Amino acid sequence: MTTRLVNRLSQQVGLPAGDIERIISSAPRRYKEFKIRKRSGSGFRDIAQPSRELKILQKAVVEELKPHLPIHDCVHGYVIGRGIKSNAAAHRKGRFILKMDFADFFPSIKPVDFRAHLRESLPDRYDDIEARQLELLLFWLKRGERTLRMCIGAPSSPSISNYLMYAIDSRITENCRLNAVTYTRYADDLTFSCGEEGILGEVEGAVSRIVGETVHPRLRINPDKTIHISRKQRRTVTGVNITPTGELSIGRDRKRLIRAMVHRHIRGLLDLRGQNELIGLLGFAHDVEPSFAQKMWASLKGAPALKRSRRVDYMLEG
Repeated sequence: MTTRLVNRLSQQVGLPAGDIERIISSAPRRYKEFKIRKRSGSGFRDIAQPSRELKILQKAVVEELKPHLPIHDCVHGYVIGRGIKSNAAAHRKGRFILKMDFADFFPSIKPVDFRAHLRESLPDRYDDIEARQLELLLFWLKRGERTLRMCIGAPSSPSISNYLMYAIDSRITENCRLNAVTYTRYADDLTFSCGEEGILGEVEGAVSRIVGETVHPRLRINPDKTIHISRKQRRTVTGVNITPTGELSIGRDRKRLIRAMVHRHIRGLLDLRGQNELIGLLGFAHDVEPSFAQKMWASLKGAPALKRSRRVDYMLEG
């Protein structure tokens, strides 16, 4: 018997219910797997891209859940109208900044966490069969493994992770409010700021305790990425520099890099990988310092159009 969930998804995406049921049955294996080097340069990160039909259904599931599951106001990652710029801007006035990071954030989130969240937040909306269908649609089975996990490359993962983090975000926010500390989260990056010295050391301990006490999801703080910063040091939040006067900047090093890459492209010396990188850097600059980005785009007038690889096009779809 076709579930109510499948019938709703069928109406939303225009696929027959039978086709959706067929996709669900093999959904965790409908991924193309590859690796990308970590930003730190040490090792690789496992990435998996869902098939096009699964991607459509994952986006539909996000729309299905959006009216019923809240995202905390502290969240700036993957929220309409917010981003790395707003995340950094929240800490402009902070004399002292604490940055913390979750280890293996997306892969640490499992179907059992999602199921627990559904039982608590939407106990009457989905029966056991529908809850299992949602799990199959949203979680990936890595080749050679038996346990489903959240996939970094799925379009549904950012929103679903934000839903599942609501309780943790709420507890951390309340602790910070009592200590006059600003807290924001962008995916696995946690940032705290305040004007009084010594407070953030206490906040660090409280956050570690809250995360350790939380069962769904079971997460870990990466101690190697815990950093305390004062105004005497360069303050960078989610890749955005905060100047001593509280302005936001992409930084001199990035500007120098972008200028050099633009010059190389004008001379026809930038390969496809470099062009992809330049597109990303210009997009970042446009968000943080649009006047600088506009100057760089003006420099490219008359040069060959920047090309984007098929893989990048696919990852940026929708």
